[in-house]
Amino acid sequence: MPNFNINNLEEYVSLVVCATVKTGITRQMEAFRAGFNQVIFTWSVQHTSEKQVKEDMTLPNVQTEIKKSVQNASAKQDQ
Repeated sequence: MPNFNINNLEEYVSLVVCATVKTGITRQMEAFRAGFNQVIFTWSVQHTSEKQVKEDMTLPNVQTEIKKSVQNASAKQDQ
């Protein structure tokens, strides 16, 4: 492990930020984005108008759709 001091503090901070904000969470964000897009796409395809989307965009409805998506994904993995 390299030694960090006042002379390379900027490099150290840069590496820490990169590891925690960029590369450190990239996979988690990609997984979240993929799951979110799958749930929202499936849910939005079922609606025919903007008004219907706004009416159905309640927390209980979104939670139900997320649960369905998780169950479907689990069922696909079990096959």
